[in-house]
Amino acid sequence: MSDTAKDDKLVKQIQLRQKREHRGHGDVPISRRLAQIGVLGWIVVTPMLVGIFVDR
Repeated sequence: MSDTAKDDKLVKQIQLRQKREHRGHGDVPISRRLAQIGVLGWIVVTPMLVGIFVDR
């Protein structure tokens, strides 16, 4: 195999990897952001509610 053939294959693999990485850095959908905020809210509220009901 010649060096140019190896170089071409290497260049193609590098370009493919860059395209894949670029695709992964897109904007996160609003639904996912809202879901994360909701989970965070429940993580904060649940212990308080448990404390309120246990204290009674």
